[in-house]
Amino acid sequence: MKKADLIKAVEDLNKILGLSPPIDITGFSPKQIRNKIKEGALWLLASDSPDEGTIDVLKELEWAEEDFANLDKDQDPLPLFRMHDIWMGGDGLPAEASPETEPEEAPEPLKTDVVDIEEVPEELPEKEVKQATLKEKKKPVAKAPGERGTYRSSAYSTAIALMCKTPTLNLQDLTDAVMETGFNAKAHGNSVKTAHSIFKKVYRGLDENGFIK
Repeated sequence: MKKADLIKAVEDLNKILGLSPPIDITGFSPKQIRNKIKEGALWLLASDSPDEGTIDVLKELEWAEEDFANLDKDQDPLPLFRMHDIWMGGDGLPAEASPETEPEEAPEPLKTDVVDIEEVPEELPEKEVKQATLKEKKKPVAKAPGERGTYRSSAYSTAIALMCKTPTLNLQDLTDAVMETGFNAKAHGNSVKTAHSIFKKVYRGLDENGFIK
C-alpha cells in the first residue's frame, strides 16, 4: 500500500466526515497514518460514499473485533463495511469468530394435488405395509360395471375411474368403493384423497366452462 494512497484516503475521509480540524498526518509514518484512517473510518455510515481508492485502502487494513468494541452510540460503520466487503464480521464479531448457531430445520416439502406415484403414509409400520401389499396381490381386481377389462392397477387410477362413474361421491364413499375393488384404502389413503380432490377441481372447472351439460 503506497503512502500516496493513504493520503488520498485521508483526504476523502476529511471531505465525507466534514472534520474540523481535519485529520492531520503531517510528519506521521505510514503505520500511524493507517491507524488514523481506521479511527476516521469508524465514523462512516451506510449512507456515505467513499471513493473506490478509499474502499481499497480500508480493505487492506487489518480489522479485528477490538476495533469495534468501544463504538459511541453515533457510530455505526458495520453496514457500510459489509456493503463493500471491507470487514464481513457481524455485530462486532469477525466472521470466523461468530457464535455457532443451530442449523435451521429444513422446511417440509409442500404438498401438491398431483402425484405421479402412490404414496404409503409414513405412520404405517413397515410390517403392516408389507402385509397390505401381499393382500392386494392375492385379491382379484374388480371390473367396472359395464366396462370392458379392469380398473387400472393403482388406487389412484381406480378412484378416478369410480369418480367418472359417479362424480358426486364424497371421500368416505369413494374410499369404501376403492376398498371394494380390492385395494387397501388405509395403505393408499393419500392416493384416494388426492384423486378425489383433483377430480372435484377438474369437474368444477369443466362445469364452469360449459363442458358439462
